[in-house]
Order: sequence, then C-alpha cells, then structure tokens
Amino acid sequence: MTLEINVNDVENAWKSPLLWNAFDLKKLNSVVLFDGSSIALNDLGSIIVLVVWSQNKIQNDFWERIEQLQGCLSSNGTVVTINTDTQEESSAILGQSKTTSEGTLNGYSLDNSFWKSTDIFGEAGDPTAVLIGGYSTVRFVGDVRVAGQLEQEITNAIAISQSNPSSSRLWKSPLVGTEFDFTLLENEEYIDGMKYDSSLPAKTFLINFWTTWSANAVDSLQNLIDLKTLYGSALQTVSINIDQLNPPTYSSVERVSEFLKSRNLELVTIVDLESRLLEYFNKLSNGIVPTTVIVHRGIIYSVGSDHDQIQSEVVDLMKSVNLLFTKTVTTKTTTRDHDRIVVKTKTVKTIKTVPSVLISQVQ
Repeated sequence: MTLEINVNDVENAWKSPLLWNAFDLKKLNSVVLFDGSSIALNDLGSIIVLVVWSQNKIQNDFWERIEQLQGCLSSNGTVVTINTDTQEESSAILGQSKTTSEGTLNGYSLDNSFWKSTDIFGEAGDPTAVLIGGYSTVRFVGDVRVAGQLEQEITNAIAISQSNPSSSRLWKSPLVGTEFDFTLLENEEYIDGMKYDSSLPAKTFLINFWTTWSANAVDSLQNLIDLKTLYGSALQTVSINIDQLNPPTYSSVERVSEFLKSRNLELVTIVDLESRLLEYFNKLSNGIVPTTVIVHRGIIYSVGSDHDQIQSEVVDLMKSVNLLFTKTVTTKTTTRDHDRIVVKTKTVKTIKTVPSVLISQVQ
C-alpha cells in the first residue's frame, strides 16, 4: 500500500514554535525529580531528549520506548521524562519510573502552564518528545511513539557534536563578544575581605557563578584555583555564589565562608545576597550552573560550564597573548652513605618569556 501525501497538508501542518530555536533551559527549574532533587543541567550531556507525558495517555510500551531513546543517545546525552499530572498522581507513578534504563531522569512538573501548552507541544500534547542539541537548539518536536525521525535527528546531533566539539555546548551565550560590566562586581558582599585588585595589570578574568547545592559547581571552584595558581597575577578570578537562585536555600556571607573553608577552597568570592546578579546570570548562561565567564581586555571571550573546556580555552588564550610563566620543579634523591641516609634536593627554575608588565614580578 502506498501512502499518499497531500502537499497542502504538509505546508499547513502544525510546527512547534520551539523548532530550530534555542530552548530556554530555565524551564527545567520547574521540574522535580522523583527522588526530590532538581535537575543539574551541566550533567545532562550535550544532547537532551525531553519527553512530556501524562498517565492516561501512555501505552504499555511507553517505558520501553524511553529505554530505546536512552540507548540511542548512549553517553552523549540524557532522556528526561516530565509528568504533567498532579503532584499526588506523579508521586504514585514513582514505581513505574524505575523500569526505565540507567541514566534516564524521571520527574514531574510543578508548573504546567508551559509543559501542557498545546501551542508549544501540539494538539496531542502527550506524549511529546523535544530533542535539544548543541547551543540549546531544538531539532525535533513530535510524538515520542513515532520511531525513525527522532532517532535520525539524534544521530545527526551526535555527529555534529563529535565533528565540532565547541558546538556540543548546551547553549551559546548571546553576550559573547560584548563588553563585560565590571560595575557588577562593586558594592557586593565579599568573603573575608578578599577582593579582586583592579590596580593589577591583568587583562584576563575568570568569573564563575556557582551554588553550594550543585556538586559540579563546587568542583568548578578548584578549577578556578588551579588556573589562578598557574598564572598568578596575570589572571584574576572571582567566584560568585548565587544560592539565591533557589529561593528556599538560605545564604549568608558566614555560611558560604564556612562552606569554602570546610573544603579548603580559598578564592575571591562574592555572595549575591540581594540577587542583584541573578538577572545578568540568566542572560549570560541560560540558567546553567556552574557557569564560567572568560573576560579578556574587557570583552566576554567565552562562556561555558565544562571544566576541561574552560581550562583549555584559558591556556590557548594565554598563549595567544604570549603570556608564559615561571615553573619551579624540585626533585629529591636519596642515597645511603654507610650508616647515613643522605637526601639531596635539587631545584630547577625555568623562566619563559613573560610580557614586560610582569617582568618585575618574576625577578
């Protein structure tokens, strides 16, 4: 049997306004996982498949279909199922969510004004799949039960991310290439009196937005410290705690200070108690925690959340401005002289080319 397709029907077919636009990842803040936790956006991978569903519209093979999609994604991304029933009904479905494959996240929505919108997800509205690729671009919106096209789009998204690693980022900040507003760092609460020194000749800044309740965000702080140790005063770093992003989280300068001390993390830190920086953070990052901003010569050079990628970009940037550094290597050799143990220490100091503005600091 041949399927006849009417061209007019195709041209007039419904298309989601999400398609080929950047998805607002902050929408996922209204999703609570069945274990009570929130979604850590940075842990989702470079590709996300959102599946919006309700109990009375799924069939017996629904969870098997979810498992197929997670298998198709493999380690490249995550399937997130979002139940739009009432909170009580969603909690009752918890047992069923355990039948999905490892790596899939299952939760329910606290705000269905978006997730049940037929304008966005179609008249059927359930169960609908939304495929989000690099830079948060929506590549597919449609019925999750229809096999073929969704898998093909997943395959395409994986191929693109592997051929061009920079495109695998969840989003591309619209502020890249614009001037960074340093007045944002003034009149804020700094921990223990440690403040960035605007008198130093540093031309490169790392500004990190993080929260105490994200393990990945806390890990990003050590990356900041390592880079600061490597480049010294040639690189300025500022971490900005935005616990107020999650209103129930109580934050104070003392609390954040103790948090950092308990983990031996010492760095210039702002606590955004009045949420003055949240609006800028949301414009900059699409709500992803952590977010690190590289500012060079006053211009936002890059915005990202992957530790290794940020480190690589900083190293490349420093090389491009001919900024190299001193490195001290100490070696110890142990020998036995009759009944004595002799330990010899040798220190080798390698001085590489450094901009003239930093020569006095090296000598």
